[in-house]
Amino acid sequence: MRLFHAFLMSHINYIAAAHRWERKEQGKLDAIIRQCIKKVLGLPNNTNQEKLKALGMHNTFNEIAEAQQTAQAARLSSSKAGRRILDFLGCEPTLVADKNVQLPAKLREQITVSQIPRNVHPLYNVGRRVARAKSLLSSAAATPEHVAFVDAAQYPGTANFVVVVTDLLGKLLTAASLRGTTPARAEQAAIALAVSIPKRTRIFTDSRAAARAFMTGSVCDQAAHILTRSPNCAEIDGHITWFPAHTGEDVHPALPNANELAHARARELSHRDGQSASNLGEGNRQPDSLLTFNEICKHYQLSRRMFPLPHPQLSRAQSITLRMLQTGTYPSPLIYSKFIDSIKPHCPHCNERRCTLSHMLWQCTALRDGETLSTEDAWRMAITSSDREVQIRAVQRARSLAEGLALPVPTWVLPAADPPS
Repeated sequence: MRLFHAFLMSHINYIAAAHRWERKEQGKLDAIIRQCIKKVLGLPNNTNQEKLKALGMHNTFNEIAEAQQTAQAARLSSSKAGRRILDFLGCEPTLVADKNVQLPAKLREQITVSQIPRNVHPLYNVGRRVARAKSLLSSAAATPEHVAFVDAAQYPGTANFVVVVTDLLGKLLTAASLRGTTPARAEQAAIALAVSIPKRTRIFTDSRAAARAFMTGSVCDQAAHILTRSPNCAEIDGHITWFPAHTGEDVHPALPNANELAHARARELSHRDGQSASNLGEGNRQPDSLLTFNEICKHYQLSRRMFPLPHPQLSRAQSITLRMLQTGTYPSPLIYSKFIDSIKPHCPHCNERRCTLSHMLWQCTALRDGETLSTEDAWRMAITSSDREVQIRAVQRARSLAEGLALPVPTWVLPAADPPS
């Protein structure tokens, strides 16, 4: 896959995506991508397009072009010069819809932002998000007096927001209300409010857009006003870290989820009707926009992925065999009979005229019912499992059935042998 991205996709990502193509030409580019990904994965050329997409291993040309355009527009919209370029081209800024303010150079040096990790999609990378939340909470517990968590919530039926700053245990440190603003601006103002508090040097936010704004030094005017008018402006020393939202209140075995506590405080203040956080429900959290090339491409890939990746401990031959089972391209007598004269299309065990892959795996009456993989449901569960033992069992069972029908091993891979030691 590394060679696939380095030698082919780099040309499509950075050259082809910058050109305008006719629909027929786009179809040719998609065909090139499909042909190459089939070679990389060890799949035959006749693999069905929809089943290939279900592996979630590649993007279409239109998805790549969209990701490049969005990422470049977001990058340019984060600076004044970039916004002038977008305005000249007749494009709307992607990252911010309002005119941002560039923070003074000295103030930018006082505020640092941790790099935002990749592959942290709220639906498809839950495990990574939970692990990050647990690690950050453990790190924050080492210096609780320097930690602050921020969040923003919208007043119902208005364009006004409340922003809150809480400590590690959810105690409210400060809060403010903003009139006629947006979720992105409110999150930035919450960070600015936390940074201006003396000794609170570690700021955690669940808004990637707000963290990126401080990373570029281009923030909304409300956040800039809070920072520049702060009496502690010269003493500001803040480090901003992105904290994953929606990880649950019990993500850490010994500590409460401080990010969820901050969210609860913001909801309580935005309602102001005496309800506790437990009675307000989850509330409407504004999801972060997908603004980077990797985020957009991964979103499309993972949204259509129906089959898990082969376990890392599987050999390449075993991985290829599993993917052939997932896409329904594993060799069968019916397929091999089309180009090998010595192989007949019928089943030698039950004399079925067409011995397809499904017949070979579970439909043949000669298959023993006691076998672990002898039904369609059992095979469906096997090829959709991410467990190493289950995947190896499916690979070895398919190989055993193929050998029982005297089918030759595919010439482009070694046989799916025993699991590596």
